[in-house]
Amino acid sequence: MKKFLLIIIILITACSSKKNVDEVLRGTFIIKTLPQDDSLETELNKKYFKEILILLHNKFDKEEIKKHLGLNDTEYDEKINFLFANSLIKKKEDGTFVPSCMILDLENQKQIKKISKPIGKIAADIVIDRLPLIKNYYSEHFLNSKEKSSFQKISFEEASLFVLSNVILNKWQLNNIQEKFIKSVPTIRGNKNYYAALFQLKDNDDSVIYFENPIKDFNDSVKVYSKNFYSEKPLQIASKNFTFHENIKLDINKDDENHLKEVASIITKDLIENLDKQKPKLVKYYLNSTYKDETSFREWLSWVYQFIITEATDELIQKGYIKNNSITYSVK
Repeated sequence: MKKFLLIIIILITACSSKKNVDEVLRGTFIIKTLPQDDSLETELNKKYFKEILILLHNKFDKEEIKKHLGLNDTEYDEKINFLFANSLIKKKEDGTFVPSCMILDLENQKQIKKISKPIGKIAADIVIDRLPLIKNYYSEHFLNSKEKSSFQKISFEEASLFVLSNVILNKWQLNNIQEKFIKSVPTIRGNKNYYAALFQLKDNDDSVIYFENPIKDFNDSVKVYSKNFYSEKPLQIASKNFTFHENIKLDINKDDENHLKEVASIITKDLIENLDKQKPKLVKYYLNSTYKDETSFREWLSWVYQFIITEATDELIQKGYIKNNSITYSVK
C-alpha cells in the first residue's frame, strides 16, 4: 500500500511540475543575433515570435499556444512558417516543432554562467599577461599616431572597456573565434548567416552578456557597448538637450578598424589554445543539456563564448584593468 501511495505521489508531482503558460512568459524577453544585426533583431522581436519560441521550448502544444496568444489557425501557421523558413525552429520526427536557436531563461543563464566563469577567468589572465603589448600598440598606433583618429583624444583607461572587451575578446575577435575555435560560419537563416538567442531579462534590464546596442532616434552607427539592453535610457536627457554627441567617446574610421583587428590578434593564439583545452568539458555539458535536441553544438558554443567574454570582462573590471562598464561610440 505504501509503495502504491508513493507511486501516486510521484505521478502527481511529475504532472504538476510543468509550469503554466503565464509562469513561462513572465518577465521580459528579447532576441539578439550574432553577428549583431539591428534591423533583423527588430523584425524578430515583433509580437508573438518570442512567445511562440518560449512556449515551444517549454513543450506546450499548438492548441495551448493558440489559445493563450489568441491566434486562429491561419495566424498561427503564418508565425510558424516564418520561424521555420528562417530556421529558428525545426520539426521533430513526431511532427512537433522545437526551437533551433538558443532559449535562455534566467535558470539556463545561471547554468551557462557557472561553466563559463572559470574559462572567463583564464581569458582575463591572458589579457592581463598581454596588457603591456596591448598598451604599447594603443600608444603607438592611436595616441601618438600621425594618422587622424578620435583615439588620440582618449586615454587607454577611458577606452579600456572598448579595447579590452569589445576589441580583444568580442566584435573584433569573433572572426578568429569562428574560424579557429567554432570552426564554422553562423547558421544560414533565410538569406543571412547568423546565430540567434532569446534572453529573459532581469528586472533591471541588465543581461549577463555585453552587447553593442544602437541608440534609438539616432544614426544606426551610434552604439553603446554595455550589459544593458536598453542602454539609450541613460542618454535620453543628453539627446533631448542636443548634447548627445558629446557622449560619443570614439568615432571609428576605416584606418582604426584595421588597427583594431591587429590589437585583437595580440591574444588570438593563446586564447584559442586555451579555449580548445576546454572543449571536451563543453561537449560533455552540451550533451547533458536541454539544448542537445534543439540547438546545434556550434551555435550553442558561440553563445557560451559570449558568456565567457562577459565573465572575463567582469573579472577585468573587478581587478581594475577596465575602468568603465559602458562606452558610447560610432563607426563610419
